[in-house]
Amino acid sequence: MPPITAHAVIGLTKSAAKEYGPKGIRVNAVLPGTIETPMVTTMVATGALDYAQSVEAIPLGRLGRTDEIASTVLWLCSPGASFISSRISPTTSTASLAPVAGP
Repeated sequence: MPPITAHAVIGLTKSAAKEYGPKGIRVNAVLPGTIETPMVTTMVATGALDYAQSVEAIPLGRLGRTDEIASTVLWLCSPGASFISSRISPTTSTASLAPVAGP
C-alpha cells in the first residue's frame, strides 16, 4: 500500500472511531503489507516484485500468511478486543506506522 493511501486509511479509521465510538461501534484497521498470495507469487515470478528486498524490509525475515492476517481480524472482532478502537494493526512490514496491542 502506498504511504499516502496508508495515511488516508489511518485518518479515516481515527475519524470514524471518534464519531461512532459513543454509539458503541469500534473502528480499527489492518494494514497487511506483503502477504504470500498467488498474486505475489506471480509478481515475483515475472520480476514485478523483488522477493529478497520485500523480505529484507520485514523484521521477521519472511512474508506474512493470509491466515495470520485473518487471525488479527478475528481477534479485533472478538470480545477479547472489546476495548480496542481507533487502532491501526500493521504487520511487520508497516510496523513504523503505529504500535498495536494484540493477542
